[in-house]
Amino acid sequence: MIWMFDPAERLGGMGHANELKALQNANAALEEEVARLRGLLAARENDLQIEQAAQRTLTDKQKALMEENARLKEELAVLQRLAAKTRKR
Repeated sequence: MIWMFDPAERLGGMGHANELKALQNANAALEEEVARLRGLLAARENDLQIEQAAQRTLTDKQKALMEENARLKEELAVLQRLAAKTRKR
């Protein structure tokens, strides 16, 4: 077994303390990033819900307009037939 001497160990484990502090700092930074990303995700999910509601509303309006358009075309056809019969008299 080969044993390597870490010069930082000469300082009473200061290398480990520094490494621990660096890891704690990195962990804190990652936790901040996770919190920021969670906030962004929540905002995007809210935006998506709003867009989906708007899409449903537009779809419902489109359906109603298509039904009204079909009804108006039927009425127009009836009126055109009546007008044609009236002209023939």
